[in-house]
Amino acid sequence: MNPTPDIVVYTVPGCSRCRAVMDHLYERGAKYRVVMVQGNFGGLRELVRLTGSSTVPVTRLGDEWVLGFDPEALDRLLGLSNPV
Repeated sequence: MNPTPDIVVYTVPGCSRCRAVMDHLYERGAKYRVVMVQGNFGGLRELVRLTGSSTVPVTRLGDEWVLGFDPEALDRLLGLSNPV
């Protein structure tokens, strides 16, 4: 795997697809930062400003974005040639 880019996962409590994103990243050894947008006006404003939407999960990997839970896109952006 290439050096891990700055990874941010925008999420809300109880979101199963958000949990799937975080589990997927964890299984691949990727470190990430979580931004809870529920009850966090600053986090929500940042998400809407950057993506135009308040839908989660959204994962930012460097300058790239993955909307929803898309394991193939996450692996591609992590630089994995042979995903687990």
